[in-house]
Amino acid sequence: MAVLLSILKIIGIVLLIIIGIILILSAVILFAPIKYEARGVAGNGNGRIKADVRYLFGAFRMKGGLSKTETGTEYAYRAKFFGKKISSGGSGGTSEKEENASEENAHADPTEKEEIPFDESYTAESGENMIRPEEEHDPVSGDKEEVSDGKKENKRAKAEKKEHKKAEKKLKKQAKKQAKKINKGSPGTSVPDRIRNFLNGIIDKKDQIEDRVYELSLKKDKIEDIFFSGEYDRTFDKIKKQSVRILKHIKPRQIKGYVDYGTQDPYSTGLIYSAYSLAYRALGDDLLVTPDFENKIFKGDVETKGKIRLFVPVTAVVSLLLSKKFRQLVRDIKSINNRKVEE
Repeated sequence: MAVLLSILKIIGIVLLIIIGIILILSAVILFAPIKYEARGVAGNGNGRIKADVRYLFGAFRMKGGLSKTETGTEYAYRAKFFGKKISSGGSGGTSEKEENASEENAHADPTEKEEIPFDESYTAESGENMIRPEEEHDPVSGDKEEVSDGKKENKRAKAEKKEHKKAEKKLKKQAKKQAKKINKGSPGTSVPDRIRNFLNGIIDKKDQIEDRVYELSLKKDKIEDIFFSGEYDRTFDKIKKQSVRILKHIKPRQIKGYVDYGTQDPYSTGLIYSAYSLAYRALGDDLLVTPDFENKIFKGDVETKGKIRLFVPVTAVVSLLLSKKFRQLVRDIKSINNRKVEE
């Protein structure tokens, strides 16, 4: 009996430890802030946005950027967990090796860097005398690089030829289909019969569109009956309350900078400024928005910071899911979308 009690005691202690670990991890995940910083700069038709997100006290970190120039739009992102890269990508920019090298150089001690020898006769006008270690040429490696570059160019040329042939085949198929549509009908079909078939097809399409509109109108009436019946008034108030709570929590703590804009149309420029005036209290005093009613312009520099704790949105969603009326409302709306309308 004593052995059984000791075994049960050990099992209970292990279970308590496991439950404690689960509770601690849940508390850390729910209450640890997700801190975010972002900055956007625009002007002269160009612009760029950079963002930095940190979670679990910096254990998880993600950086990203988007830039738009005359040559096109490029983006890049990188995610790390405990300092180890778990994901990265983008369009253009530096490669992973170059990013790692730049990070190592940034954290390296500048006193440990080797001195670059140079000729004393070097001047700003004649830079040929300057000796750079990275510019030294190895004839063997250079030949290998030229051969590898030639192979890459051949592969690209072959791939381009294949794509060109595929595009030509697609165009030929489309041309044949269009020709079949034009010459559709049996050889003995007369022109009046073709016109009659064409008009019958238009009438069928019109009937299908009318049926679809009628079905959507019936669904709209049923949704209006649900919303205005008064049965779910308390549920709608609860949804509104929880939504406002989430929006207040995720709202940036700081927004500062300036924005100068203009559309060359005083009416639309004024509408945009009136919308900004409505959101003035939420945006704060550190953001300066200046409208230009005469010129078309858009430039600015805006920074924002904030933090989010998962506890707030999770508890809001759970409180709604625990409500019977909310679950009934979701079921009613789903049944309307999935139900076939009887004619």
